[in-house]
Amino acid sequence: MSPYFQVVLNPEGLSFYSGNSISPNNYEVLSEKLATYHTMTQEELKELYINKIGNEQINENGNMGLGLITIINRSNKKASHELLKISDEEYFFKLEVNINNSTTVS
Repeated sequence: MSPYFQVVLNPEGLSFYSGNSISPNNYEVLSEKLATYHTMTQEELKELYINKIGNEQINENGNMGLGLITIINRSNKKASHELLKISDEEYFFKLEVNINNSTTVS
């Protein structure tokens, strides 16, 4: 499956759709992180973000793992995902984020 990124302006606000292939190792890590992030409150997500900035280092891929935390927090937890098994060596990660017109970013 090909990666994609799409932004849709609709009467309610904006919708972001993305998808890309991931390895089985990344599937495990991503599944655990998403399960944790979706159970956290907005305040806990903000606290996690601040702690990561203060304690983490940039990894070999050039990031600190803040992207999903930021997306889930700033969308007021209006992000949904799906992890599809394509084969034994590949999964496909789909993410949908909806931001309505009344959402404020803090």
